[in-house]
Amino acid sequence: MNASIPEEYDLDIPTIPSASIRETLEACPYIPVCKPNRRGCPSEIPVMSVEFHNLCMTRSAVPDFDSFVEDYMSNNADWIRVHAANFVEPLMARVERSYPSLIRDVYFVSVGREAGFELERTLRMDFDGIDAILDKNVPIRLFFDSKRSRLDKMRKSIVHGVPPNCVDFACDPKRAEVVGGVYLYDRAAIEEFLSGLRAGDSDASNET
Repeated sequence: MNASIPEEYDLDIPTIPSASIRETLEACPYIPVCKPNRRGCPSEIPVMSVEFHNLCMTRSAVPDFDSFVEDYMSNNADWIRVHAANFVEPLMARVERSYPSLIRDVYFVSVGREAGFELERTLRMDFDGIDAILDKNVPIRLFFDSKRSRLDKMRKSIVHGVPPNCVDFACDPKRAEVVGGVYLYDRAAIEEFLSGLRAGDSDASNET
């Protein structure tokens, strides 16, 4: 764990009803407007998950896509002016692309809690490359099942390392439900996965 991370980053995310998350997506769909372009954009930027997590904590709800992007750009305006004044659009594109993943992570936790599973999600976990912890002892990494996401997962494994008992769970686009432009984990798939982990099934991961 990174001891330099503020203590408030250990606060568990509130339980946000999965129905509320779906309503937010339906009311304000995910429609990115900036074309991805990493050329010239600083590799180290203010962490998107911090903004998202703080909004969830203060509102007890997920932010809609527009407000998430607007709040990130506004709250980091001083940093952007100094470090990325000429690369605002590429930076915005990275912020936009982070939204579906952050939504999926919180949706996974919400559905799991609604099904009776004890799940934790904090910013400190996120900084350590963990998206959730089941029953206080089983770390879980979540990712979208695509070539790009798998490459990102490999990169994160190099940066953060992989806890010895960590289990990966992919969002299968063939089984997922698309709500407001975001692929969400299938509810039954979440429950099957967590039930397998709780039963001690070491092969519960659906990664191939």
